[in-house]
Parts: sequence; C-alpha cells; structure tokens
Amino acid sequence: MKLKRSTSIRRHLTFITLTFSLLLAVFFSSICIFLFHTVYEDNMEQSAAFNLQLISDNIAHQMENTDFLSRWCAGSGLIAEYFEKNEPDQEVILEIRRRLMAEYNTNSSSAYIRRLVLMGLPGSDTYSVQLLHSQRDSVSSPEKKIAEYEVFQKFSASEDNYMLTYTKTPFCREGEAVLLSLRPIYSENSLQKIGYVYMELYPDIITDYFENYTFSEDTRLYLTMEDQSYRLTGDSITAETATFPENQKVISCDIGFRSWKLQQNLVQKFPFYTAAAYWILAACAVFALFLFGICFSLYLNRKISRPILRLRQRILAISAGNFQTDPFIEWDTELGDIGRGINQMSADMQKLMDQAVADEKAKADLQYKMLLNQVNPHFIYNTLNSIKWMATIQGASGIADMTTSLARLLKNVSKRTETLISFQEEYRLLDDYFNIMQYRYGGGITLEYEIEDERLEDGLIPRFTLQPLVENAIFHGIEPRHSKGSIRISARFLDENCWQIKLLDDGIGMTSEQIQAALTQDNGSADGLFRSVGIYSVNQRIRYEFGDSYGLSIESCPGSYTAMYLTLPYHTDKKEEENDPTADC
Repeated sequence: MKLKRSTSIRRHLTFITLTFSLLLAVFFSSICIFLFHTVYEDNMEQSAAFNLQLISDNIAHQMENTDFLSRWCAGSGLIAEYFEKNEPDQEVILEIRRRLMAEYNTNSSSAYIRRLVLMGLPGSDTYSVQLLHSQRDSVSSPEKKIAEYEVFQKFSASEDNYMLTYTKTPFCREGEAVLLSLRPIYSENSLQKIGYVYMELYPDIITDYFENYTFSEDTRLYLTMEDQSYRLTGDSITAETATFPENQKVISCDIGFRSWKLQQNLVQKFPFYTAAAYWILAACAVFALFLFGICFSLYLNRKISRPILRLRQRILAISAGNFQTDPFIEWDTELGDIGRGINQMSADMQKLMDQAVADEKAKADLQYKMLLNQVNPHFIYNTLNSIKWMATIQGASGIADMTTSLARLLKNVSKRTETLISFQEEYRLLDDYFNIMQYRYGGGITLEYEIEDERLEDGLIPRFTLQPLVENAIFHGIEPRHSKGSIRISARFLDENCWQIKLLDDGIGMTSEQIQAALTQDNGSADGLFRSVGIYSVNQRIRYEFGDSYGLSIESCPGSYTAMYLTLPYHTDKKEEENDPTADC
C-alpha cells in the first residue's frame, strides 16, 4: 500500500515537471517569435519611413529649383516690360533668352525642364515666346497660341495665382504626360496680370528616385499633389485614388513642397530563411528544456517523495487521535517547515481539546448561576406588589403608581429578549419610566407625543431606544435649568420605506463639541436606569441593526433647545426585518 502511494507521487511529479517544462519551452519560444516579429516589423517600418523621407527631400529639392526658375521669370522686370510694350521686339527676346540661359545653366535641376514658354493674356496680340526646350528630345513648337489650350483656359478662369498639375502636354495630340506649371506675370506699375510663365517638367523629376526602390507585388505607393493622388509604379505615374489593403500599416511622409506627400503601405512578410532558422533554434530550446525537465523530475522524486510519505503517515496518525509530536519530520527544508507546522498543529489541537473540556465545565457553572439569578426578579416583583398594596391601603397613590411603573420596567428588562419591538410598545415603556421621573421632579416635567400616522405605531424600533434619550434630556438638559421643562416626541414618514422620530426638549442645549463627544464617545449615564447606555450606544445599536444609512443625529442651540432625530427603516414584521435587506432612505 505504501509503495503504491509512493509510486503515484513520483508519477505525478514526473508528469507535472515534464508538462511544465514543455509549456515553458513553448511559452518562451512564442515570446521570442513575437519579439522577433515585432523587431522585424519595427525595422521594416523605420527603413521604409527613412527611404520615403530621403526620396521626399530629393523631390522637394528638385521641385524647389525648378520653381525658383519659374518665379524668376515671373518677377523679371525685363520680361514684364516686354509684355507691357506688347511688341515682338527681337532684341528684347534675345536679352531675355541670354539672362534666362544664365539662370538655367546655374540651376541644378535644369535637366528636368522640358519646355519654358512666356505668353501674353488671352486676346492680346503678344506672341508666345518659347525660350527653353529640352536637349533630350525634340520639342515641337506650338501649333497655336498656348492661351487657347484647355488647360490654360481652366487656369485663367480660376482665381489661383499658381497651378501645378500632372497632365499630357497640350502641344500635340498624343503628347506624353508632363508636370505642367503655370504662373502669372504682373505689371510692375499697375500690378495687373500681363502674361504667364508656362513650364513643362519631365516626370523623371519624381520617378528617377524610385529606380532602385524595391516594390513587392502588394506594395502601393501614392503621390498626392494638391487634391489629386497618383500611383507610382517604378517609372510610371498613374492618376488613381489612394486605396490600401485592409489591416496594413500605412506610412505617410510630407514632401515639403507645397502640400505634396508620399504614402506607402507596409507588406509584412517574414523572410523564409530567417523563419526556418529561428524555428530550428526554437525546437532545440524546447528539446533542451524537456531534457532538463526529465532530470529535474528525477531529482524531485528523490528529495520530495520520501519526506511527503513520512508527512502523510504523521497526518494519518493525527486523524486516528495520536497528537504526539514527531521531531523526525522537522527537516532543514521547506518540507521541514511543513513538518514543524504539523507538530505545532498537533500541540494546538491538544490544547483546544483541553480548552473545550474547560469551557464545557465553565458553561455548566454559568447555567447554574443563571438559574440562581432567576429567583431574584420574582422576589423583587412580589416585594414591589406588597409595597403597592400597602401604599394603596394607606392611601399613598403616588407610591403605588411608582411601584407599578417600576415593576413593569423591571419585567420588560428581565423577561423580554427580542431585539425589536413596535413603536407603541416602546413609548408605553417610556411612559412607565417618565411616570417615575414625574414623581421624582414633582411634576415639573411634561412629555407629549405627536404621531403623524397611526401606522407608525407598528413600526419596529430597537428595545429601550427612547428611554436613554429622554433620560439624557432630563438629567443634562432640563435639570440644570432648575425650572420646569417639557419634552416632545414626534414621529413622521420620510418616504414609504423610511421614518423619523424627533425628540425635542427645552433644556440648556448642547455645544457642537458636546454633540460630537456624545456621538463618538460611550459616555453612558452613571445614575440612570441603564448604566453605560447613552446617546453613543443608541446610535451604534441602530447602525448595527439597520446599517450606516440610519442612526441618530443631534441639532441644538445652547440655552434654548436640543433636538434628536432617529432615522429608521419602516418595518412592521420582525421576520421580514430579519430576511430582507434594508433599503437606504
């Protein structure tokens, strides 16, 4: 039997260790793969962002150079003077060409300029002058005035001062697509438009920077110019709305020229050779951890199974009633701590059994004393009744009333055990107490009731709640005045589930410090009917019974009055009060 148990422990330890090792290996492998993917994706994103930024900077540089030449033409005083004269002066044209060529030759982006033409306003007699054209291919001369072409008419009809678009050249029917720039020329005197600078740029100014850029099948690269987007595929530019595959990260880069920007999606493909190498390493790690688990399980079986068997035997002995300690199970290991705990438990159980015997003896003694104390109330009741009848025979009605009230109070204290009673029962007990107080103070104190709704008489209230409050009002409020006083008790509903009792006296009142002390300190009456039962105790009893939403609050004006408010849940059935939780007011 013992051998079977030991074998089971070893089997479980081996299974748990190997399973844990395998799960640990899988976990770490997954973490490493995740980290590798994350690092790879971050590097790919950073690399793509860097390349786009580099290309954007180069494109912006080239475009700014060509734009500088266009702005030079628009701001040239010589060109403005030519268009203001409105005469085809060849000498002026040659001078303009000479100066322009000087600017052209010093411009690092001049190779991308295909054509540069100066033209007059639509309807003027000023001839269009082609000043520059590309050296890479032949550029035809305009078949008509450029101002008559559709692209120019759209620009002249708009209020824009500059236009840059990607379109086919208007000079021939099957012209290639170019970047077309139009900029107005203003008179230096009247600041009126007198002509335009027309410039064509090769698309190479953009596509040259993508010659060595690697595009995968799913990669989409878009160039946004103003409100139009174009797809870039190697050496071609195609007008297309920028759309990207779902669940793919998109990198956006501002070119820095006007409102142009580049956008590209990231195609996250894990290199096959890298993945294969990593999976091999992960498999080796899994195998190594699994081998470690086997060795570790053998070690655990040797170091744990025997001590566990010894501890089991000791626990079985305790369950059989043998509470003697065993010092041989207190090893210098964690299992030794368990052994010491078992020995300590054995000793504690022995002490508890001894204590249980002593408690049973003490309980029997207490029951005997309670039986003896039950004789005393009967003796007191009989004695009070004798005093009452003797006072009645002798005509002392006051003594008879006092003894009757005292007898009823003592009977309720000694006989009744319920925690909650009705409000009607509570104020009847209060009447007995107040009857005694009236005789004590010669009738100088009055007590009045004002109950808003007769249903309140059935509301449950902790027994002997009002008496300590009335006692406090008499002893600490009215008596120090050395004059007559009155106490008014009123009850009203706050809502359907909550009601309030107000106790108002016209005594000396209380300061805020006295109110705080009364509600936070258990300063019960020392000479009243119930010792150590004061305002604090009443408040705590209500809160313990019904919850923190209910209890006692005090309002007072020193030298004038004191008002105590008891807030209670409205219940009329004691069983319902015990079973149902009380809702907040």
